[in-house]
Amino acid sequence: MLEFICGLALISHSSLKEKCEIIFGLYDFDKNRTMTKNELIILVKTVLTSLNAMCTRGECTIAEAEIMADNIL
Repeated sequence: MLEFICGLALISHSSLKEKCEIIFGLYDFDKNRTMTKNELIILVKTVLTSLNAMCTRGECTIAEAEIMADNIL
């Protein structure tokens, strides 16, 4: 929890570009500076599951994340 809060504190004063680069880097697992479809699916699943938790909707499924990733691509 402390690491999470420290991470939020570090990026809270960053520019939007810096925040995007940090978040992108968290999901660019092979560090090739491109987002593969599988990396995008994991990102979408994580974000939607977090948003759903705040709305008490439950976890986002892989199938839902795949559909959203296809729409994004």
